Amino acid sequence: MSYLVNLSLADKKVVVIGGGRIAARKVRRLTELDDIPDILVISPCFCSDFPEHFKIEKKQRDYQKNDLKGAHLIFACTNDQEINQRITNDAEYYQWVNDVSSPANSDFTNTGLVKTGDFTLGISHRLKDPRATKTFCEDLEKHFLSK
Repeated sequence: MSYLVNLSLADKKVVVIGGGRIAARKVRRLTELDDIPDILVISPCFCSDFPEHFKIEKKQRDYQKNDLKGAHLIFACTNDQEINQRITNDAEYYQWVNDVSSPANSDFTNTGLVKTGDFTLGISHRLKDPRATKTFCEDLEKHFLSK
């Protein structure tokens, strides 16, 4: 079982490696926070709908180990498991890494979020299955919260 927490990322640095739709979704969610962290995104290319925000610094190039310097959270969102593994290996012991290609290789996974009124429900699948979490959140919203 995971230990669910709400993190305040105010004045924190978050590094996202990757420029595809999964990386875009992670960055978009970070920009929706009340206190948006400083976000560094590294990728040789970015999808057309990648979010833009004054707190996002984008560098269009390949990942380098030094990119992780000072990061609190790291998202390895490339479509290459070897690069994601290298990112995980390069991280310092105090840095938390989410390898989107391998929940088992991650220090944390994201919860599914369901918002209703002043509440936000965090949903986590016991086996860290992001598709099952997404489906459950959609069902919850559709059957219980849309009335």
